[in-house]
Amino acid sequence: MGNQSFNGEVGQVAGGNIINNFDMDGLADKSREEVAQLLIELRERLADARKRIFFNPLTGWMTFGAVTFLIELFSGIAFTHHLVIPATMLFGVLVPYILFLPKQRKYGRLVYTYRECIDYVEIFQHRRGWN
Repeated sequence: MGNQSFNGEVGQVAGGNIINNFDMDGLADKSREEVAQLLIELRERLADARKRIFFNPLTGWMTFGAVTFLIELFSGIAFTHHLVIPATMLFGVLVPYILFLPKQRKYGRLVYTYRECIDYVEIFQHRRGWN
């Protein structure tokens, strides 16, 4: 690894321990404004990750499939042919959900991590009486 020296715990960037990437261990050395700015940045990243989960073509496809299923069910169209409900559920909900799973895994972890970091900063601010 060359001449690398580490002063603290070394964590994995992709798998976890993202708190070290935001310099959360050094919060005591930061001013009130710097901590508030860090909290704003974390909230912006959380909103972006949530937006990437909820506003994409696959969730639109799933929503359209679910609405179509409900319309078919309540209008009676579903009872005209025995394959209408399974086809709607398969191509309207199940297929887009399977295609959505990798996006959910990626951004779901980010949402969880950002929420943890925000909680950590808010607890730090509360302990200091900065709220």
